[in-house]
Amino acid sequence: PSGLPHIGTFGEVARTSMVRQALETLATDIKTRLICFSDDMDG
Repeated sequence: PSGLPHIGTFGEVARTSMVRQALETLATDIKTRLICFSDDMDG
């Protein structure tokens, strides 16, 4: 996301976390990692 943090930014983090959690629950033999980064050079 570009610009200042807002509720949409939270939505992106929440959705990504929920997808990861669902994958961990459904496929216990697959290791998961959530990699976060911030691009301060955007826009």
